[in-house]
Amino acid sequence: MILDKLKELNESRSLTVLLVEQNLRAASIAHEAYVLSQGSMKYEGSPEIFADGKSIASFFFGESKAS
Repeated sequence: MILDKLKELNESRSLTVLLVEQNLRAASIAHEAYVLSQGSMKYEGSPEIFADGKSIASFFFGESKAS
């Protein structure tokens, strides 16, 4: 899988990777996460808040925002 290869490159070669992805599985290899919506930054921080896959809904459906 591509995510496994990106993680391997990051760890073995200390290679920085910028990955733009809609699939939340990508957050599992991220050190930092950003959520953009309609040109605005909605979240910047740990990708761990997206582990349940439900937290992202708050950014797009008006539930409470993470900070």
